[in-house]
Amino acid sequence: MKKAQHGRGSTDTGGVISMTQDILVFILPHLSPQDTSELFDTILSQEVLANRDNGVQKRGYKILARLIEGGKLSLDVEQLIKRLDELSDGLCPAAKKVNPIFS
Repeated sequence: MKKAQHGRGSTDTGGVISMTQDILVFILPHLSPQDTSELFDTILSQEVLANRDNGVQKRGYKILARLIEGGKLSLDVEQLIKRLDELSDGLCPAAKKVNPIFS
């Protein structure tokens, strides 16, 4: 996913990331705790959660939820909320596309 994000000039970058995320959903239960933690950090990033492609954002949140539900992560909820708050500026453009009230 990180390699696909660096090629922002490509028009198919969002498609590659979306496809990768779809595959990840199926392998989540089989990840080790270390891989789960690394994937969580990767998904909880500006590149995924504030991506211009709403589908990438939606899949990112879905993956985060499933990683948390899997019980393999040790989370500091306060730190998690701070990280999400830092990303909130990037979420506004996607919200505007879905709901014009946010304009």
